[in-house]
Amino acid sequence: MAQVQPVFDSIMTGTGSVNAELWVDLGLIPNGKQILLGYATYTAEDKNLQFETRSNLSTKSTATVVDTTLLDWTSTTAGGSVDRDFYQYGNIATTTVMSTGVEHLWLRIRSQSQAAGVYDYIVRYTLQ
Repeated sequence: MAQVQPVFDSIMTGTGSVNAELWVDLGLIPNGKQILLGYATYTAEDKNLQFETRSNLSTKSTATVVDTTLLDWTSTTAGGSVDRDFYQYGNIATTTVMSTGVEHLWLRIRSQSQAAGVYDYIVRYTLQ
Protein backbone atom coordinates (compact mmCIF):
# COMPACT_ATOMS: atom_id res chain seq x y z
CA MET A 1 0.00 0.00 0.00
CA ALA A 2 1.37 3.40 -0.95
CA GLN A 3 1.79 6.07 1.68
CA VAL A 4 0.40 9.57 1.23
CA GLN A 5 3.23 12.05 0.71
CA PRO A 6 2.79 15.72 1.61
CA VAL A 7 3.31 18.24 -1.15
CA PHE A 8 5.39 21.19 -0.06
CA ASP A 9 3.48 23.58 -2.30
CA SER A 10 4.38 26.90 -0.71
CA ILE A 11 7.69 28.73 -0.78
CA MET A 12 9.09 31.56 1.33
CA THR A 13 12.17 33.33 0.00
CA GLY A 14 14.13 36.34 1.08
CA THR A 15 17.41 38.15 1.30
CA GLY A 16 18.74 40.90 3.47
CA SER A 17 21.52 42.23 5.63
CA VAL A 18 22.37 41.16 9.17
CA ASN A 19 24.82 42.50 11.74
CA ALA A 20 25.08 40.50 15.01
CA GLU A 21 21.43 39.35 15.21
CA LEU A 22 18.23 39.67 13.19
CA TRP A 23 14.72 38.20 13.53
CA VAL A 24 13.03 37.69 10.14
CA ASP A 25 9.23 37.31 10.28
CA LEU A 26 8.36 34.52 7.85
CA GLY A 27 4.68 35.17 8.37
CA LEU A 28 1.58 34.67 10.46
CA ILE A 29 0.42 31.08 10.87
CA PRO A 30 -3.30 31.03 9.90
CA ASN A 31 -5.82 30.32 12.66
CA GLY A 32 -6.48 26.59 13.10
CA LYS A 33 -3.50 25.60 10.95
CA GLN A 34 0.07 24.54 11.50
CA ILE A 35 3.04 24.70 9.16
CA LEU A 36 4.71 21.46 8.08
CA LEU A 37 8.25 22.34 7.04
CA GLY A 38 9.70 20.45 4.09
CA TYR A 39 13.08 21.69 2.97
CA ALA A 40 15.20 24.83 3.25
CA THR A 41 18.37 26.38 1.90
CA TYR A 42 20.21 29.04 3.89
CA THR A 43 23.08 31.06 2.42
CA ALA A 44 25.71 33.27 4.05
CA GLU A 45 27.09 35.49 1.31
CA ASP A 46 30.03 37.14 3.04
CA LYS A 47 30.31 36.13 6.72
CA ASN A 48 29.69 33.10 8.94
CA LEU A 49 26.05 32.86 10.04
CA GLN A 50 23.84 30.74 12.29
CA PHE A 51 20.22 30.16 11.28
CA GLU A 52 17.48 29.22 13.76
CA THR A 53 14.01 28.27 12.53
CA ARG A 54 11.50 29.12 15.30
CA SER A 55 7.76 29.34 15.84
CA ASN A 56 5.88 31.12 18.56
CA LEU A 57 4.54 29.25 21.54
CA SER A 58 0.76 29.04 21.66
CA THR A 59 -0.89 32.48 22.09
CA LYS A 60 2.46 34.32 21.72
CA SER A 61 3.47 36.54 18.81
CA THR A 62 6.73 38.33 19.66
CA ALA A 63 10.18 37.54 18.30
CA THR A 64 11.99 36.57 21.50
CA VAL A 65 13.69 33.38 22.63
CA VAL A 66 11.26 33.18 25.57
CA ASP A 67 8.14 33.35 23.33
CA THR A 68 9.38 30.94 20.63
CA THR A 69 10.42 27.33 20.33
CA LEU A 70 13.46 26.18 18.37
CA LEU A 71 12.53 23.92 15.45
CA ASP A 72 15.93 23.73 13.74
CA TRP A 73 19.44 25.15 14.01
CA THR A 74 22.24 25.19 11.47
CA SER A 75 25.24 27.28 10.48
CA THR A 76 27.29 27.99 7.39
CA THR A 77 30.54 29.73 6.61
CA ALA A 78 31.00 32.87 4.51
CA GLY A 79 30.28 32.17 0.87
CA GLY A 80 28.55 28.89 1.69
CA SER A 81 25.07 27.49 1.91
CA VAL A 82 23.41 24.64 3.74
CA ASP A 83 20.37 22.53 2.79
CA ARG A 84 18.00 21.29 5.50
CA ASP A 85 15.64 18.32 5.14
CA PHE A 86 12.90 18.93 7.71
CA TYR A 87 10.81 16.11 6.25
CA GLN A 88 13.59 13.67 7.17
CA TYR A 89 12.98 11.00 4.55
CA GLY A 90 9.28 10.60 5.25
CA ASN A 91 9.12 11.33 8.98
CA ILE A 92 6.89 14.32 9.48
CA ALA A 93 8.99 15.70 12.30
CA THR A 94 9.07 19.47 12.01
CA THR A 95 5.81 21.32 12.51
CA THR A 96 4.76 24.51 14.23
CA VAL A 97 2.12 24.83 16.93
CA MET A 98 -1.55 24.71 15.94
CA SER A 99 -2.21 28.42 15.53
CA THR A 100 -4.72 30.44 17.50
CA GLY A 101 -4.32 33.21 14.92
CA VAL A 102 -1.45 35.17 16.49
CA GLU A 103 1.61 32.91 16.15
CA HIS A 104 4.35 33.52 13.59
CA LEU A 105 7.14 31.52 11.98
CA TRP A 106 10.54 33.17 12.50
CA LEU A 107 14.07 32.91 11.18
CA ARG A 108 16.64 34.10 13.73
CA ILE A 109 20.00 34.86 12.11
CA ARG A 110 23.08 35.38 14.26
CA SER A 111 26.77 36.15 13.81
CA GLN A 112 29.73 36.78 16.09
CA SER A 113 30.68 39.72 13.89
CA GLN A 114 29.05 43.17 14.09
CA ALA A 115 29.92 43.84 10.44
CA ALA A 116 27.01 43.75 8.00
CA GLY A 117 26.61 40.58 5.96
CA VAL A 118 24.13 39.33 3.37
CA TYR A 119 21.90 36.27 3.88
CA ASP A 120 19.45 34.41 1.63
CA TYR A 121 16.84 31.77 2.39
CA ILE A 122 14.36 29.50 0.62
CA VAL A 123 11.87 27.50 2.71
CA ARG A 124 9.40 24.97 1.26
CA TYR A 125 6.37 24.15 3.40
CA THR A 126 2.69 23.29 3.43
CA LEU A 127 -0.21 24.20 5.71
CA GLN A 128 -2.13 21.43 7.46
